Order: sequence, then C-alpha cells, then structure tokens
Amino acid sequence: MLPPGRIIYHSHPPGDWRSCIWLMNEDGTGKVQLTVGLQGRDRFPRPSPDGTKVLFNRENWIGGVWTSHLY
Repeated sequence: MLPPGRIIYHSHPPGDWRSCIWLMNEDGTGKVQLTVGLQGRDRFPRPSPDGTKVLFNRENWIGGVWTSHLY
C-alpha cells in the first residue's frame, strides 16, 4: 500500500519501446523515476503489501518480476 496521495505508474517516451516506473503525488508534483528502463519495458507497477517496494514486470529476454525500493 502506498502512502495517501502517492501513485505509481509506467511511462515511455513517444516512439520508444522502453518504459520506466515513476512515483508521484496525485496532483502531478514530486515525480521520482524509480527505474531507468534500459533493459526493456518496466510495466505494471504495484506496491508491496508493506509499502516499502514496488513490484513490476520487466519485459526483456530474461522476463520475470522485479522489485524497486520506494523512495
């Protein structure tokens, strides 16, 4: 569970197949990039039950579920 007022999402630049995971306030301020996305598509972020990590899928030649620490 995320702290109240915070959201996580994935985004990618137009025309680029790679995507990154971001954390921000609901009003669009305080954006923090959690992943770089150089290794593939980082998508479908969801908070861990204790709210300390973000779980996400990374689409690349390896696959799997990855984690990133929340800031």
